[in-house]
Amino acid sequence: MKVCTPLVLLRPLVFTVLAVAAHFTKAADELLVYAFTNGDPAVGAEVFIGESSVGFTGADGSLLADLTGAGARTVTVEAVSGSVSARFSAGAGQLVDAIVQIDQGTFYVDVYSQTESVAEQKAAPEGALTVAVTRGGEPVGNESVFLAGAGSSVTTDAEGLATLSLPRGRYRAQVAEQVAYLRVVGGLTRQVVVSITEEGEAMQVAAPDLEEVFVVASFDPSGLEVSERDASNIVDTIGVELLTRFSDSDVAASVVRVPGISVQDDKYVFIRGLGGRYISSTLNGATMPSTNPSKRTVPLDLFPSNFVS
Repeated sequence: MKVCTPLVLLRPLVFTVLAVAAHFTKAADELLVYAFTNGDPAVGAEVFIGESSVGFTGADGSLLADLTGAGARTVTVEAVSGSVSARFSAGAGQLVDAIVQIDQGTFYVDVYSQTESVAEQKAAPEGALTVAVTRGGEPVGNESVFLAGAGSSVTTDAEGLATLSLPRGRYRAQVAEQVAYLRVVGGLTRQVVVSITEEGEAMQVAAPDLEEVFVVASFDPSGLEVSERDASNIVDTIGVELLTRFSDSDVAASVVRVPGISVQDDKYVFIRGLGGRYISSTLNGATMPSTNPSKRTVPLDLFPSNFVS
């Protein structure tokens, strides 16, 4: 849900991760609010969900609040310069980003699932993230910064800075022994300052004979179920692990494992209660034409099982 046009790269927001920082607590459902007045963070603005106050914005104009339950809600931000409200609907397992321009009376709301598909992430609004690495107050150049969730690693420049654009969502940044959980918001530039201690550096080089290992991806066994639950229509999903387990030769042999689905002539999908003219097939979001001009359905025996990922 978007109440107004997304804000584009507002002034950078800065917070510091010290060497003693613990892992940030991550609730299942969260509302992240950023409030601005005349382009500056609105410090001390009170945020309400419905009639209940959930707190005040900090020095960077932000507030992170847990959401309970599902359904429609109204969020209100009140400050000396004015009050702005917006209504949104969020379900279980969803995150909500809200950017408020109090002086202009505008409210931008983005609701999304924590387990988005690759296509959804590519289409999501992006935010800019700048990581500043210091040691003893001095910038650290040529330091590797790994971002779990993005599957990428960047290196700081001579001034100890590394900047990249990411789709909005949750990420984990790791520099040497320091770890911080971050939230990237579409349309905002956020700066993270990571301070490395001498003890942390000593731990990093304690075993120089070990190879450097980066985890570039993670597997969530409940991801398919969550995507089906958050879908706006009825969805049945077959994962790659099931295709591998059953060793089906092609996609036509695999789809029969979905309830209510059968295959005619070993290649054409038939859904119980529907005619062939109501069935279509898509590949990477694009509708595929049938090889038979008299049918709308696509012969799925053309696609081997290892073609699907």
